[in-house]
Parts: sequence; structure tokens; C-alpha cells
Amino acid sequence: MGFKELEFEVFARRILLRAGWLLVALLLLLTFYPHSSLWAGAALGLGVGWLSAFFLWLRLTRSVQIMAWGMDKARLFLNMGFLGRWGMLFAALLFAVHTGWFDLRAFLVGILFVPLLGVAEAIRVLRHSRVEAEV
Repeated sequence: MGFKELEFEVFARRILLRAGWLLVALLLLLTFYPHSSLWAGAALGLGVGWLSAFFLWLRLTRSVQIMAWGMDKARLFLNMGFLGRWGMLFAALLFAVHTGWFDLRAFLVGILFVPLLGVAEAIRVLRHSRVEAEV
């Protein structure tokens, strides 16, 4: 069980680091183009997506420890995180709509970037492990 947790930790850390570096690059780009709603929307969306993935990672690692107390408590713990992440998403969306400073399409692309990066990384790992198994 410890090996699988380590594998998940490495995978999640890799996704969060890559998305975090992209967020830093977008924020640096915003210093050169401060009035660009496209880059601002992408940065806001990526920031919210990154925070959501980070909190999901925290919940999953903590729920493994809470499972010793019972599955019902672990499920409740995960569901509370689900509501918190969706609340954060809708609060950021409401902020983006009411201020008008952010491009909503770029915001949505930024939010979806972290999960899509996770899928792409999982496909890469599966292909790499399949190539190693064939050799």
C-alpha cells in the first residue's frame, strides 16, 4: 500500500509542479501585458484549477489516514472537499463575470488545463510502462 501512495504522490507532485510553473509564466506574462483579459482569464482559471487540484491531493492523502476510522468518515471528508472546490470555482467565476476583467473562455481553458495535464501525464506514463514491458 505504501508503494502505491508513493506512486500517487510522485504523479500528483509532477502535475502540480508543471501547472505551477505555467502559472508563474502566465503571471510574468501579465506583467508585460497588464490589460490583456485573455492572459488574465487564463491565469485566474489556471490558478483556480491548480488550487482545486492541490486541495484534492490533500484530501486524498488525508482520506487514506482517515480510512482507519471508517469508510463513512473518509467519504464525508472527501465530499466536504468536493463542495469546497466547487464553491471556490463558482466564486472565481462570479468574480470574473462581475468585474469583466477576465476573458471567460480563457478562464475555462485555464480551469480545465490541470485535469487535462493529469490525463496527458497518465497516458504518457502508461505508454512508457508498456514500452518497458515489451522490451
